[in-house]
Amino acid sequence: MVDISRVDQTLIRGFTSQALYFAAISRALASRGIITGGKVQQRAAGANMSVDVDELYYVVSGKGPTKISATNMAVSTADPTNPRIDFLHINSGEILYVAPGVAKAVKPIGENTWQEYEEPYPVDFSPYEGIPLALIHVGAGVTSITNANIQMIGQLIDLNVSGWIPWRGTWTYAGVQDEFSTFTVSGDQTAIFTEATKIKLTQTTEKFFVVVKSEYSSPNTTVTVWGHITFSLVNAAITNPVYSREESPAAWPGLHWESNGWTPFFLPMVYVSYDASVRTGVVKCVGHNIAVGMMKEGQKIKFYQSGSMKFAFVTKAEYSGGDSYITLFMHSYYSLANAAIDNFFTSDIATPQLFPLDRADWRLYWGDADTHSQATPTAWTYYNLNSEMSYVPVGLFNIEYGGDCQIAASAEGDKSGLIVIAEAVGGTGWVLSHALYFFNTDAAKDRIPLLATQKRYAAKQAIYLLAMTMDSGLSSIGVIGHYCSIIPAYLPGL
Repeated sequence: MVDISRVDQTLIRGFTSQALYFAAISRALASRGIITGGKVQQRAAGANMSVDVDELYYVVSGKGPTKISATNMAVSTADPTNPRIDFLHINSGEILYVAPGVAKAVKPIGENTWQEYEEPYPVDFSPYEGIPLALIHVGAGVTSITNANIQMIGQLIDLNVSGWIPWRGTWTYAGVQDEFSTFTVSGDQTAIFTEATKIKLTQTTEKFFVVVKSEYSSPNTTVTVWGHITFSLVNAAITNPVYSREESPAAWPGLHWESNGWTPFFLPMVYVSYDASVRTGVVKCVGHNIAVGMMKEGQKIKFYQSGSMKFAFVTKAEYSGGDSYITLFMHSYYSLANAAIDNFFTSDIATPQLFPLDRADWRLYWGDADTHSQATPTAWTYYNLNSEMSYVPVGLFNIEYGGDCQIAASAEGDKSGLIVIAEAVGGTGWVLSHALYFFNTDAAKDRIPLLATQKRYAAKQAIYLLAMTMDSGLSSIGVIGHYCSIIPAYLPGL
């Protein structure tokens, strides 16, 4: 622990110089201090002769961080006649300690603001090594300490110009899976290794990573990192480990971290549902709306479940009840399982690395060779020819519904018909939003394939094959065989 006894103590006399005094301490302790936390306040369970200290992390001599859990610190009994000012700090043994001040009569006489006292003044720091946290005013004869009696003097450490915080302890190689590497550190360090934290270490050469996730399972924290397409851990000793939350710490490589086409999404995603009939699943980002702003329809997605890499398109993003819900259309080789989702990536470019682009592999398809027709149709009446429902997923899709149109007439003459793809409306009717083919014929039969259309769907939709004739005297109208091919319109070239 660095000795602070050389810091000029005389400035504290006359609190008009207090700010300068603590600034001097801060400069003297530039290699150590509080990283986060450490707020000191009156006892939450009811003010008494103690104070509560929040969980904190600190560094010493540039090494760390070290955690001190939230705790309650006792304050010595008040002097019955005179006040004193105690000093709460992390001592040379790296534990919290309240050093009692010397009780004295107040000077100047009549001064009621304890921060303006000339006497008593805070306990002489000279005998103590450590990191200052707070001054505690203990009034004459008091039986409790309130927030008005506490003054924070600890300052969050001013990182050195490199932007990196050295780690005091060992990082141990754990493994590599695809482009992700893992290492372990002792204790629960999840508050330090948060998503997007930058990492630098040495394994023969310097390597750089960003944290994807960290998980604690006693006695260690496992940290998963992504090293772009450039860096990967090997089964060897890790030296010179440092971390940073700065945007651009010293020596951070000027790489396009998305140059393989993928950008990591650092907030956790969890499974919500999956409908295999339309290969559509929903995941959610709990407690965040940022996912809706970052993900848009047509965006390409890569993630892992149970060690397997999977691909999808975003077809819908919405915010509800405090969470972001993302709808995914899955590639035909994969499904969304009710399991942990790891290493979630997004891409806005046409061909990110490894993303499958074969249209046939993204297609949903139904079909048969049967005849679907209506016998002796009444003119100007729609008939539902299709006994089965075909489904289209949420999103924008190219839909091709084909079949050989047929009119069978009992006599020669000009006969007209209309073949339509329609959507169900509440189970009671249809929306004729896909009128695909109108034909006239003076022959007994006319076989023509239906055409394709493109439409965006807000929810899974049943579609039907309808037919209508504008003439009487037909023996039948319909199609011979039919198929439905659905391909996401987000694929390049569509």
